[in-house]
Amino acid sequence: MGRKIIRNKHTGSGEPCRRPREGCGGNWDAMQTEGKGEQRMLKKKYIKSRRVWKVFFEIPQRLLPQGVEAREVNLVGDFNEWNPSATPMKACRGDMFKAALELQPGTTYQFRYLVNGEYWFNDESADAYAPSGYGEDNGVLRLRDA
Repeated sequence: MGRKIIRNKHTGSGEPCRRPREGCGGNWDAMQTEGKGEQRMLKKKYIKSRRVWKVFFEIPQRLLPQGVEAREVNLVGDFNEWNPSATPMKACRGDMFKAALELQPGTTYQFRYLVNGEYWFNDESADAYAPSGYGEDNGVLRLRDA
């Protein structure tokens, strides 16, 4: 299966603008968030009783690549051995995709989202970014020790 990358008109890469620009008309325009009240796509909560991190991945339709009608969104990364179908995200309220994973403390994971099996994109809430080896970056999730 080939990987289709949506190009950013400012950087020429498949990655979103790191800093939203006024009037940005690039393909990643819809992924940008605005100042206060920004909706984070990645949330972490440590569960002491089970000694795990519960990580919530949430993507509103408006943050998906512009012009892409999402039929399915999959969470893909080190935690599922980069299997594109291992972690499908659940469509909620018609405009939100969600998934939650329990992951081990003291671990770092790389991950991305895959829309409709062909459009890859990163989480703007990732802790960092790392080269993927395919010409774009992966999001990095860092889970501290308990």
